[in-house]
Amino acid sequence: MLLVISALAAVSATAATSGANQATEDKGSKRALAGSDAGLQTALYRQNKVPNAADKCVVKDASGVLGVTDPTGGWCPAQTEDLGDGSSYTYRVSAGSNVTQNGQSLVQRTIVATGCVLPGPATPAQCIASSAGVKRRAKTTVASLNAALFGAGGVLSKESLVVENNGYIRSSVASNDSVTIENNGEICGNVTYGPGANDSFTMQNNAVYDCPGTSSSKLQQEFLMNPVQGDGARTTNNNSNFFTTDTKVGGATWDAANKILRIDNNASVTLTGDTYSFCYLQVSNNSQLIIAPRAAGRPPLRIFIDKPENCAGAGSDKGSIRVENNAAIVNQTDDVAMVQIYVEGSTSTATNVNFLNNSGGPDTKLVVYAPNSTVTVRNNGNYRGAIAAKRVTVENNGSLVWDDRASVVTMSTDSVYQRRSWTECTVTPQGTAPDSGC
Repeated sequence: MLLVISALAAVSATAATSGANQATEDKGSKRALAGSDAGLQTALYRQNKVPNAADKCVVKDASGVLGVTDPTGGWCPAQTEDLGDGSSYTYRVSAGSNVTQNGQSLVQRTIVATGCVLPGPATPAQCIASSAGVKRRAKTTVASLNAALFGAGGVLSKESLVVENNGYIRSSVASNDSVTIENNGEICGNVTYGPGANDSFTMQNNAVYDCPGTSSSKLQQEFLMNPVQGDGARTTNNNSNFFTTDTKVGGATWDAANKILRIDNNASVTLTGDTYSFCYLQVSNNSQLIIAPRAAGRPPLRIFIDKPENCAGAGSDKGSIRVENNAAIVNQTDDVAMVQIYVEGSTSTATNVNFLNNSGGPDTKLVVYAPNSTVTVRNNGNYRGAIAAKRVTVENNGSLVWDDRASVVTMSTDSVYQRRSWTECTVTPQGTAPDSGC
């Protein structure tokens, strides 16, 4: 009996020890994977944190200060971080390469990170070198919009795009979500819709999609929009032109402290500058915002709508535009690319760009770039140019027509890299390249 009991005790002890070792190893593996993800996220954050580092390497010196240097051999120097308690990561970032996806010109980079766990006092380098270190390695691909804003289509909607109730779009359209045409709505142009399993192109209730030569397809990967960078316009603009160089007719008002321009009741304001920064723009009731003719060689006029976090004085209208009731933005140069509206928006506060109630007309020729805002063309509102927004809706006899001249519109902005893919790699590279084995 003693012999049997001793044997059972030995088996139990062995099983307990093995289980404890497996639990420790499993815990270390999960911590190592978390470390590699931390490395990927840190590399992406740093790359976007440092201005003008789109094609550079962001490195941290011994004092923790970020700086830039050039890639060598196609890759940036390795960067390491001690996460404490025996955990660390090491990452490398590739040089940028130009690629075309969804018709967009992008700069693409690869980030490879190794998470390592080695109990006891050990540096990241010692952990990586030790056979006792528990390691996990992963790769992410990041990309940033590089050139034309409307390469993926003349109407871009990050969320769902809806055309309904006799709404009309004559343009190629793209959505990272679903596209819906219903209730006599019509799209005349190519349609691309989101890559997700639940994303679809839906036509119902007398929807019209029959223009010759057009087709619909599912995106393999979402198109990109860079956020609007309005810092320059906030500090350097032509807001002081109101109402001297930029004259008014009728009862238009300019609230300089809160950056609110209201043009109402048959009034008009003529803009002659190059850059404006508003918290709210309203053109209503038979009024006009007139963009004076621009001489050849002069830059486009750019209107920036500040982020709502900077616009408390505008109340519920902060960060938005409203053109309604037979009002219009009149581009006297005729070229849609010469009038550009950029809406910073917010990820936490809703902002809108609305063309409503017979607003627009044949002279409303411009582009709107509002990646965090909703754009609505409704109730006989009409518009010519291009739109990129968080969500686009055209309804109730609203119309939106693409103009080829919008294809040249680019925005001078810091590159913002966004994550495109994630892959786990072998624990150690399978070749000389840092991303081999991924």
